[in-house]
Amino acid sequence: MELSNSTFDDFEVFKSNIKHEIKELGDYQFIIKVYLEERVENYWKSFKRAEALYLVATVDYLSRINDLPLANRYDEYRSFKLEDFLLPKDVAIDSIIHPNSNTKEAAIENAIPEFLKYNIVEVNLRDACWFQIK
Repeated sequence: MELSNSTFDDFEVFKSNIKHEIKELGDYQFIIKVYLEERVENYWKSFKRAEALYLVATVDYLSRINDLPLANRYDEYRSFKLEDFLLPKDVAIDSIIHPNSNTKEAAIENAIPEFLKYNIVEVNLRDACWFQIK
């Protein structure tokens, strides 16, 4: 899956909104809201796979750190992953400017497992920028 510049910008806004929601609602209420509004399903049906998988990863991560069980409702999505990595913007830029740098590998190594499962390199859910690179 390749993100165009406009799609990339939309995804940046999406992520920012998610982070603001988590901060505003708190982890538990955010998980409940995503579940009740069927947001993962709606993004998936709209062919917004990155958004859907980002939400599944977010809910799974928040569930883990809060000792909550995983929602079975998302089991069907857990077998998918993005074709290309979604990297933090600074890592992606560094990888382009310094192709021999190990920044990308270090970010992947330190990524949150729930996100990495979908080829999303997230090191800090509450403060991250994204950029896709092949």
